[in-house]
Amino acid sequence: MTVSEYAIRFSELSRQAPTLVSTVRERVCSFNEGLGYGLRFSTAQELETDTPFQEVVEIARKFGLRISIIGCRSNLPITLQKRIELTEETTKADGLHLVIALNYGGHYDILQATKSIASKVMNGSLQLEDINKNLFDQEFESKCLSIANPDLLTRTGGEQRVSNFLLWQLAYSEYYFTKTLFADFGEKDLEEAICNFQRRHRRFGGHKY
Repeated sequence: MTVSEYAIRFSELSRQAPTLVSTVRERVCSFNEGLGYGLRFSTAQELETDTPFQEVVEIARKFGLRISIIGCRSNLPITLQKRIELTEETTKADGLHLVIALNYGGHYDILQATKSIASKVMNGSLQLEDINKNLFDQEFESKCLSIANPDLLTRTGGEQRVSNFLLWQLAYSEYYFTKTLFADFGEKDLEEAICNFQRRHRRFGGHKY
């Protein structure tokens, strides 16, 4: 069994923007090794708004990454919105897909998807009977992913909660908790998380007797 999608939080780095670039560079090296396990996506949450995007873009180009940023952009500074658009436009490689959750929350994601669907019903472009799970998946911020729902959530830093992260998408995900801080999370830690995941018996809400 391989991991097709890998969601990971940056919460312990949220106030450490000056060290973010070097951390991303080191972790990308490790996650690139994860491609051997079938790793395709990595999601990072809670980055500061003064993140030096240009340096992150250079790292992405070097390692052949695709970068997407999810979250509410409307209340971000216009200059930051333009940097986000430029970052996504200039990093469209076919390698590891790094998804940065900026100004993102699971409650917000469900609300904005619901409002979008309700608006389509009101203007007549959508019928009530057409509303289903797949439609919601198409409205979530995570629609930029080819596979919407993560197989594995790794929570670093000793925390054992989801903290309003991808609430809908994590319904059937496996959780892996480690006391290792994200800044110290390297290739061996990634391998341990994946091996732990491979030992899980996944039922997706069903039962096997």
